[in-house]
Amino acid sequence: MAGYKEIADEITREIATGILAPGTSVPSLHTICREFKVSYMTAVHAHEELARRGLVIRNSSFRRTLVGPALPESSGASFSLKKIVLVHDIYPVKKHNRRYSSEVPAIVRVLEKRCRERGLAFESAYNRPVPWREAAKFMKSLSPDTGYVIGGWRSSESGDPLHLSSLLAASNVPVKVFLDHVVPNAHCVVNGYGSCAEGLVRELKRRGVRSVLYLRKSYALSNFYSRARWDACRRACEKEGISMASLDGTDLSPLLDFLRENRKEKGIMCPQDTVADRCRMFLEEHGLEEETLPVITGMDCVSFAERMWPKLSVKFDMTAKAEKAFELAVNSSPSDVIRSIAEIPGKLVLPEEWEKERRKY
Repeated sequence: MAGYKEIADEITREIATGILAPGTSVPSLHTICREFKVSYMTAVHAHEELARRGLVIRNSSFRRTLVGPALPESSGASFSLKKIVLVHDIYPVKKHNRRYSSEVPAIVRVLEKRCRERGLAFESAYNRPVPWREAAKFMKSLSPDTGYVIGGWRSSESGDPLHLSSLLAASNVPVKVFLDHVVPNAHCVVNGYGSCAEGLVRELKRRGVRSVLYLRKSYALSNFYSRARWDACRRACEKEGISMASLDGTDLSPLLDFLRENRKEKGIMCPQDTVADRCRMFLEEHGLEEETLPVITGMDCVSFAERMWPKLSVKFDMTAKAEKAFELAVNSSPSDVIRSIAEIPGKLVLPEEWEKERRKY
């Protein structure tokens, strides 16, 4: 009976020799059980080993494990682009008498500059709904010489309005670079959550936290689909031996039951700083004093509130994110599958750094 590393070695050889091409499905758990005559848990460990080696992309939203990120880069053959379009999910709003829209301005500035240097046209578009009756017409109008950088992903399920991002994902345009979101027909993905989540979870462990509740779908802005953040935090918690549960709705009342006992050993992880603000205010409204609040973490290092507790967040390097997205867009060759996943840097923002970092916005 083969061990899980032997199974992973065999699948690795198939990937290296091209038997399993980029974007194709890795043998499923049941297939591994049947072909290698091993237990289900051994098959699970084999998949996990492939993920540790960086050879596969796992995303339960489409229930497949794909060959992916650690494949050698393409030969560098450039695809002839004339224009790059950024599709994002954030409406500009007013803040302190200036336009404010999260990280979008930083990404726009970089893409505009790089496009100008390369003689490419640039456009920034909101991820607007597209009526069903116009969807086919819209997809036919997509230009094959345009690269699309998609910063706000909205999957369209039956009955829901179609969005630009879902139509772009379904289309056969040559280059689609997704920021953060792993979807089956992306060409490249720029993702910065892995290393950042590890730093955040290590800090939680240092503070004595042994159990966390992640507010998975309680978003403050329009970033409704960001499984990447949740998955990175989940993997980091597993690595550090911290138990993690998820709260999947916008009702925060289960927080009170979670914090009923051993509050000092518990933490709350939020996908955005604005969600952490809302969480803090909810707990204070239900009688928890500031001194007794648990460790509440955010992401993005952006907060609309005057104060945040405990001001522990993660800041991503948006300039690096935009630079990498541009590089992938102009150097990608036409493909229907994910070619690579690029990690961007980020850093943990501690309480004493919070105000300094926030003012940069």
